[in-house]
Amino acid sequence: MKASHRILFFPLVLAILIAVFPFGGLTGFASESAAGIESKNPEKALVNDILRQVALLPEQTAGEVKALFGAATVFDAQGSELASGKKVGTGSVLKASDGREYTVIVPGDTDGDGRVDSVDARGELRASAKIEQLDGVFELAADVSGDGRINAVDARAILRAAARLDLFTKNTLKAVAFLAPSALGLPITIPKGNEPGPVSFPIEYSDGGIAITIDKQWYVGSWCYVAHIRMTDYTRMKTTMAGGQYGAKEKIASFVSRNDYLLAVNGDYAEGYGKGVIRDGVVYNDCMSTARALYSQKTGMLCAGQDKLFSELAKMGFTDSFEFSTTELVVNSKSVYLRKDGGKSTQRTLVGTTGVPGEIYIVVTEGKFSDGISRGLQYWEAGDLLESLGCTLGIALDGGGSSAMAWNGTVLNSGLDKRREVTGFVCVTKP
Repeated sequence: MKASHRILFFPLVLAILIAVFPFGGLTGFASESAAGIESKNPEKALVNDILRQVALLPEQTAGEVKALFGAATVFDAQGSELASGKKVGTGSVLKASDGREYTVIVPGDTDGDGRVDSVDARGELRASAKIEQLDGVFELAADVSGDGRINAVDARAILRAAARLDLFTKNTLKAVAFLAPSALGLPITIPKGNEPGPVSFPIEYSDGGIAITIDKQWYVGSWCYVAHIRMTDYTRMKTTMAGGQYGAKEKIASFVSRNDYLLAVNGDYAEGYGKGVIRDGVVYNDCMSTARALYSQKTGMLCAGQDKLFSELAKMGFTDSFEFSTTELVVNSKSVYLRKDGGKSTQRTLVGTTGVPGEIYIVVTEGKFSDGISRGLQYWEAGDLLESLGCTLGIALDGGGSSAMAWNGTVLNSGLDKRREVTGFVCVTKP
């Protein structure tokens, strides 16, 4: 495309995108990463020490970056040290005084020159339209929203930044600094010893009626606590109400301090909306069921919901109901949540089954950077996770600040001080 044509092309595309996609700002998150090196000004640079990434705002020179990180040295993508006045772009390398190397990501800088301009906007548009492919950290730089996809939302944000209608901020740094390469199909290795938490993983437990393995896994930018449950005594899993009564609310810390369960996670919020439920074989507020999934302590099967009275479902042998999301996340072994309806990236609580009686997966994810690194999952990502575990049916329960998993009374995930109350819990009992 000739330069004169580009001058006419980009304002036209910018006007179209601004008209089609009303600007609502980029997603903001709540905390920074820890440790190996540290930025003296987190408004301009953030460090992801686990993924060995540094996110920088555009237009920063090597001299400015050295000042941000003390004794750090900056190299370009070819390995040559950058002169003090040169811009630091995506693909550059920051070498700390202890020898650790961090790859630089500059949001919106898809060509590695440290700027956000019409060339980057064109590359982003072509990538979002699948005309061209951005690779590696350049693909991460293009995903300025941090949702694991390159689309019109990112293209519009880069166009507005290139036209100086908006500026990228610390929130944008957080979106790209904490996006795991695995979200885009790139290889990633999480170093051992960088797995903060109150217990060691994996957790292994078995007795005469149940075997449980809880592992802490990294998935598309988030730590996930994955409980794999295999029961021969199907009565060991059940749902129960907060405070022991319909409509009551309680935080998980209070719940596990009063009850002696092996495993407990937050449930749905059905009682809070006055809906009917089956809890441990007892029907409350009998009405037509809108539950997304049903469990039977007689058969050990988790099944899709049915349009029947709860009393009828109880007679059919179902003992527990689950309700939260507008549709199942996994049906017939396939993730069914449309990617455009993915919801925001946040903490998630998930329940799924492989279709084998008594085999259940319960997953709780970190999110909103409450642990300093995890961005959380969208619905379609949660569905993909359950599918990757081999689930043939899966649903989401209440998410966000209520998501929590407790093992033997110890809450495993972060953000306990900000935990929300819920009306019910999913539990695994002791023998």
